Amino acid sequence: MIKDKKIIIQVEPQKIILITAIFEYYHEVAYVHSPKEKSNIIELWCSPYFVEDAIEILKEIEKKGISKIKILSAET
Repeated sequence: MIKDKKIIIQVEPQKIILITAIFEYYHEVAYVHSPKEKSNIIELWCSPYFVEDAIEILKEIEKKGISKIKILSAET
């Protein structure tokens, strides 16, 4: 059985819904989870095959000015 990997990021609170929608569009890449209500920390659960893709999407989101993103940890 393949174990999912977790990426923990910090984002602007008002952008969480947008980032969730982006990853829902790329549904095979990652599932977004907010472990704490009213927190700006979210988790991305993804297949080991898609960790790099998820990180690339996060970098593009920040590069295009959609949201500031800080990757706190990423399992590879």
